[in-house]
Amino acid sequence: MAEEETEPKHSPSFFKVLIDKPSTRLKLPPPFVRENIQWNLHETISLKKDLGVSWKVKMEEDETGCYFTKGWVKFVKDMRLEVWDFLIFWLICAKEFKVAFYGKNSCERDISYYASCGTRHSSKLLVFISDLIAELR
Repeated sequence: MAEEETEPKHSPSFFKVLIDKPSTRLKLPPPFVRENIQWNLHETISLKKDLGVSWKVKMEEDETGCYFTKGWVKFVKDMRLEVWDFLIFWLICAKEFKVAFYGKNSCERDISYYASCGTRHSSKLLVFISDLIAELR
């Protein structure tokens, strides 16, 4: 049976804020891993952007946690990630994450695609952040 891809809105997710210069790996939140990862933690997964563009990244675990490792540097470089970028990862099916990221100006960072789409994406971020704050209260 083929695995169904779910809409990001209904998928397990986590976010990361790059508070330091992006490194060679990214640590996943331990509660997210415990609750949502049911496969071998030493496997290659896909990070997927809009329009079907994806990157292969190795997921590995050591005594300090679970990380995106091999392939992460290429993703960071290709996406030109910077300090204070806000990344959202949705687990859309086994071994595949949809990724969105926003710059310190609160706008989605994929300028080449979204420049022609108006401002609807930055308003999505405001709704997302408002919902996130409401859940935390």
